[in-house]
This record gives sequence, C-alpha cells and structure tokens, in this order.
Amino acid sequence: QMAHERILYERFLIHLDDRKGASQQSLFPQTITLNANDFELAKSLLDDIKSLGFDVREFGKNTLVVEGIPVDLGSANINETQLFEQLIEGFKNTQQDLKLTKRDSLARSLAKNSAIKAGTNLGQEEMNTLIDELFACKTPNFSVSGKPIIQTITLGELDKKFEK
Repeated sequence: QMAHERILYERFLIHLDDRKGASQQSLFPQTITLNANDFELAKSLLDDIKSLGFDVREFGKNTLVVEGIPVDLGSANINETQLFEQLIEGFKNTQQDLKLTKRDSLARSLAKNSAIKAGTNLGQEEMNTLIDELFACKTPNFSVSGKPIIQTITLGELDKKFEK
C-alpha cells in the first residue's frame, strides 16, 4: 500500500504542476451533497482538483457532480462519491495536522485514498509493474508519511532469523 501511495503521490504532484490530469469519464455521473463548509472548500480547490484528473462541476446548492475521475486510478470499482468526500476530508486533516501546502495535501489525500489496500491479491505482472513504478519515483525508499518502504536485510541477519 505504501509503495502504491508513493507512486500515486508523485504522479499527482506532476499533474498539479502541469495542470493536465487526464480524466476517465463515468457512465453515470455522481452527485455529491456536502455541508456548507466542505462545499466552499471544494469550490476553492476546484481548479486543483480538476488538475488531478477529476471532471467535477457545481450542481446546485452545496452539490457537485463528478463526471470523471483521474485515469491514474485505473478501472477498479471506485465509488466516485466516497473518493471525493475522502479527498476533501483528507485534505482538511493534512492541512490541520501537518501544515502542508495545498498541493501536497491534495496529492497525499488522493494517493492515500486511492492506493491499492494492504492484503489485496496482485498478479505477477501487477507486482512487477508496481516495483518498476516504485523505482522510477524520485523517493522510492520512503512512503509519503516518511516510513521506509524498502528494507535491506543482510545475509547475516537472515541467518540469525532461521537459527534454532
């Protein structure tokens, strides 16, 4: 999960810088009704949210319609409404807790909420792709939160683990 978060985070930062996140259109657009504060926050972030690849627009009082999600999220069964609400909630939390820039908060929140979850079974090709994409990152050794993703174990340490 941490490896995929790192990959998505770096990808989303590029989209925010380039302002060119590609969107995958939904067959059935989803409406999201937010409380007044979250709606105002979402409106203030709309340009950046669109840069990530969301196709979203206002749709009445405290309501948005999500017509597309970032292509980077793949074709997994994604609940657009839940993902968008988690993006806003995660943004608020990282802004309060870590005092990050708006750009970092959005990228972290979306990466965390859309990464492959721990325990998900992956095929060999998916695992190889994940490893290749991780090592293509600027910072492959650490997660977005600073935890190590890669551990090096010496032969001596390995021998100790299997001694009786």
